Amino acid sequence: MKLTAEDIASVVDDLLKETGTVPTVRKVRSRLARGSMSTITAVMSAWRAEREELAMVPSPVIAASMRAAGQIWRQAQSLGIGAANAVDRTLLAALETLLTQAYARIAELEVESEKRRVAIHSLHRSIEIANRSADDAKQALVAATLRAETLEEMFETKKAWPSQNSSRFRHRGARRSRGGSSLLKIELNASNFT
Repeated sequence: MKLTAEDIASVVDDLLKETGTVPTVRKVRSRLARGSMSTITAVMSAWRAEREELAMVPSPVIAASMRAAGQIWRQAQSLGIGAANAVDRTLLAALETLLTQAYARIAELEVESEKRRVAIHSLHRSIEIANRSADDAKQALVAATLRAETLEEMFETKKAWPSQNSSRFRHRGARRSRGGSSLLKIELNASNFT
């Protein structure tokens, strides 16, 4: 850290208060533990010149100036503290509002999240049911296709049957039924078709 004129003047004032006499350049450098003798000498010369100017000002003026400066300082601090407190209160209120809004938004998001979770669960259930229905429909389609093919084969067989199997009919002749009407009864020999 660079040594400033304020650092040197502060050490000179401290040593003056402690000893009651103006300190030497060596004592100031010893207290600072840094800085060149020429830099410290230049600052101390300016410090002495300022003190001499102050010495020419009558002491009642200096005392009144010090009192005024003290009052100004206290007033500035009071205003600063009051303003800082007002700013603190405003910031605190704003932070509380933001925090309340954040908690409200978190609650809304939790509700939305739960609704979405339920909707997703419901969708999964619907997909499971749809998949089962699709599987059942596939099985029914396969069974219906097999049944249709079987029926088609049977139909083709029966369609060709009268022309191919006309010699396989046996005529048993007409028989009278109980009611007295005659019926023609044709019996098929099942062994001819297998």
